[in-house]
Amino acid sequence: MGAVLPILRHAVQTDTGQRRLANEDAYCVDARMNLFVVCDGLGGRPSGEAASQIISHSIGHLLRRRLRKLKSLGPATLKQLLLDLAVELSESLYEESKHHDVLAGMGATLLVFLVDGNFGYLLHAGDSRAFMLRGGKIHQLTEDHFRMGLPGSDPLYPALPEEEEQVERRLITQFIGAKRPIEPKCQVFQLEPGDRVLLCTDGLTDPVEPKYIERIIRKHDDLQMAVRTLIDAANRCGGPDNITALIAEYHGTRPMTAADTRKPPSTIPPNPLPGAASGFFHILQNLEKDLGWLRDGSRESSNANKLHALAATKKRLGSDVYRHFLSMAPSDNPSHVFHRACVLSESGWRQRYENHQVELEPFLKAMCNGSVRLSPLLSADETSHIIKVLWDDWRRVEQRYFRVCHREAISEDEQTLDLLIEHMYQSVRTLMGLMEFFPQFMREDGKTDSQLGLSL
Repeated sequence: MGAVLPILRHAVQTDTGQRRLANEDAYCVDARMNLFVVCDGLGGRPSGEAASQIISHSIGHLLRRRLRKLKSLGPATLKQLLLDLAVELSESLYEESKHHDVLAGMGATLLVFLVDGNFGYLLHAGDSRAFMLRGGKIHQLTEDHFRMGLPGSDPLYPALPEEEEQVERRLITQFIGAKRPIEPKCQVFQLEPGDRVLLCTDGLTDPVEPKYIERIIRKHDDLQMAVRTLIDAANRCGGPDNITALIAEYHGTRPMTAADTRKPPSTIPPNPLPGAASGFFHILQNLEKDLGWLRDGSRESSNANKLHALAATKKRLGSDVYRHFLSMAPSDNPSHVFHRACVLSESGWRQRYENHQVELEPFLKAMCNGSVRLSPLLSADETSHIIKVLWDDWRRVEQRYFRVCHREAISEDEQTLDLLIEHMYQSVRTLMGLMEFFPQFMREDGKTDSQLGLSL
């Protein structure tokens, strides 16, 4: 009997939810390998967002790299290969990220569903979950890897700015990027036609009970409608976290044909902009200074001693700008004065900030169009995608910051602005860290920075 391939349908959707600034979930579908990956970044910071993107896109490349070295392959071998792959990826991510302060501790949960013929392989680390719908009944395939603990009780889980109350929360015990060697789980099972496998993050399973998840998956023949309804259900329940739902449906096997072995046509990337990577990095340094200045000023203007806060605000803005703003909008709230004055189109800070963004634009375009290869493992398109995701989230948070600042009144105990500024600041630092991280991550002998288009 000749080789056979699985017949699969799939649908996937991800959403930021109602309470998060950015989406730290990520997914990747490799249809040629029948591979489906879902990750949830840890830490509540842009580095967690970067980790989930990097991990989800790395799995397929690492799997191909390992498969090329095998002479034969059976279910037991493939299972062990997946377990070894997860351990290797975790160790490499930890070792490379610890050299960059802003990336230190980056990690993500992992769900991998691989279909080979009529066998399914499920690789799992963390509290993202997998379910199977078979015969109209849903079965949870994974067990959560976590313990309860206080924020700040573990260096990997520092208390976030919004977590002033010390309440217990889940601390993940198995994840990619952990300091200690991980012990992921991998299951192998035979698939039956009609099986539906759901991969999802805790943004779905925390607010939505399994019986409702089962009802939604069973009700909708259209997989895209099913995942959309799951996302909507989580958001109707408050959307407390990022939400990702991926459904893969198995419909038996078919004989492999010659077309299946052909490589997909290669795309010709646009001509790279000379010095794109180094130019991008160096202008990011200017934006880091701009946002650092804004962050420090925000903290000074929030001083509990109002006289000290007003004096610090006047010093930071300059006497002329300070008096000019108060003549237009009298206020005794230092935070209100500082932020409203900063976002005025004629303010020195805003002009510097926008000028640096204009300078960045051609380099950003080059970094996001797939013309610059940064990583020995990931394709240029994949690193471009990761940079664009982080940049787009940064700009969305930035727009929210400007909207809040333009309000007629800003409360003296306003915490939103500090959170928004901190996210913008950490986003630019994360992008800078990735520019140094990518060329070293999963690097093979013989690769040089010049081959990767990076010379910082």
